[in-house]
Amino acid sequence: MVAALTMPSLIAKHQEKQTVVKLKRMYSILSQAFTMNLRDNEPVMYTFNEEGAVGVYNIFKPHLKIARDCGLERGNGCIYTGQYGNKSDSSSFKRAIYATDKRYYKVLLNDGSSIVFRGGANSELYNIDFDIFYDINGDKGPNKWGHDMFEFFGKGRQLIPSGIPNNYFTYNFDSACAPADSSGDTCSAWVIYKGNMDYLHCDDLSWNGKQKCK
Repeated sequence: MVAALTMPSLIAKHQEKQTVVKLKRMYSILSQAFTMNLRDNEPVMYTFNEEGAVGVYNIFKPHLKIARDCGLERGNGCIYTGQYGNKSDSSSFKRAIYATDKRYYKVLLNDGSSIVFRGGANSELYNIDFDIFYDINGDKGPNKWGHDMFEFFGKGRQLIPSGIPNNYFTYNFDSACAPADSSGDTCSAWVIYKGNMDYLHCDDLSWNGKQKCK
């Protein structure tokens, strides 16, 4: 009886630890790739369209171990083909279906994770050069932001995990990841810098305050 009650919790905690490891590793890979690109090129603000998505992809392509390149067309085999959920099922934030939207460039990596590239200018976001969405386990569930889907964005000479306070986004961790009814867009920085996913278990965390549920 005790094992039946504790095993799901232990499995979930292990999965969260693996997510932390994978997200940190991918951020390191992408950051190094971006830094290398800037040795020969100036930063570019890519438009949120097909051409912009290809431009962003070309920055990182040489540094990724790609199993399948779906490009701008349908993302079957590269990414979840439905609509990603928010961190909280109660959030009303509406999302695009990335697999079918040609403004997003989709690839599947050798480890089963997925990456989506897009331009940042003239999108619903503000004052960023480009966006990268990273699904740590590809089309496997839960396909929800802040659970297995995370975001990085480029601004000038920096690649930034979303959620850092006072960044170039409209929202940060305290407003769009921590609350119980949040969308989960800005959980990346917390996972990378705080090293946990406790925002899934309590709603009173804050960037400069409480760091863990217990």
